[in-house]
Amino acid sequence: MRPDFTDVAALIHRGFLTGAGWISGVRVVWKTLTAAEIDRILLYGRGDDADAAYLALSTLLFGDEDILSTRSTSLPALLSFYRDLPIIARELIGERLNALGERTRKASDGTLIEAYSYTDASRVSFRALHGRAANDPLATGWATGGLGMTTPQVVWTGLMSIRLGAEDRRIHWEGAKLVAATMAPKVVRSIEAREDARDRLDRQRQRALVLGERLTEDGHVLNRVDSVEEMRDEMERALKGIKDDHDRAIERYEVGVTGSLEAVQRQVTVSTSLQIPGRRLPDGTLVATAADVRAFREAERRAASQRAVAALDAMDEEEGGGDLVGVGAHLSREGRVPASSVLASLAARQARA
Repeated sequence: MRPDFTDVAALIHRGFLTGAGWISGVRVVWKTLTAAEIDRILLYGRGDDADAAYLALSTLLFGDEDILSTRSTSLPALLSFYRDLPIIARELIGERLNALGERTRKASDGTLIEAYSYTDASRVSFRALHGRAANDPLATGWATGGLGMTTPQVVWTGLMSIRLGAEDRRIHWEGAKLVAATMAPKVVRSIEAREDARDRLDRQRQRALVLGERLTEDGHVLNRVDSVEEMRDEMERALKGIKDDHDRAIERYEVGVTGSLEAVQRQVTVSTSLQIPGRRLPDGTLVATAADVRAFREAERRAASQRAVAALDAMDEEEGGGDLVGVGAHLSREGRVPASSVLASLAARQARA
């Protein structure tokens, strides 16, 4: 299942998730907190003051007022307001904030952030920063400069910086290989082969992460089901004959193996009329290895050469010599013996003569 990047994108490009509610007829919008804001809450200790600080720092909009842009002046009034709220009201607000915190925890998963970093939207957004921090107000549209960066912002910035830096270094490396190829082409080809294999595995991993597929430790795609719903969907696809990428990969592999086996079978299966050592099947077909076939053909060549020499000797004895070269050429044209063997035999005859 393709992952949902909605919360990840919000935590990276806006800096927080939001939830809304009503207090005494006033609409209030709360937001998630950064690590720096949580550290600030800890300074209030425990009790009503800490609860009020948690709710006040979580407030984004109070009615029509943007609390982030006026926090330095509005914070004392907010602390007093939340401190005077009944405990039951503060608990209800806390439940909503806890739900936002759970969504933040799931969206802060490193694998999910890495998967988002491979998308086109991620690359465009990072290029648009032009070196600015991810929590810069020009990037988020809110007064987030003094809030600190969220965990997704930190991880995403690091991943994008590493990846784009590697792409820039690769451009220089390609130029270096072009120069080195003139002096050591074989070494450069070997290096490129290893790089291509590594890049292919990396692209497969990136695609799997973006599509929500699971990976093994060595980077291969792992297809498994973790719920009853996924199991039902898998069974429905199997019954309908719908194939996913994994099924198509297995099918291609099976076709390749079957083709290879048939090719080997055609090479090593020979007629029973040939006296080749090997293993006979129940139907009488002789199955021999490639080495058996090569040995048989070599033995045939030697036997043909011996027959040619014997024929030449017989003609010489009966006819008193004759045109040996013409006879050898005739035997070679007839295909009864290789020309090289005939010529060798003729050379030996002439040497003895």
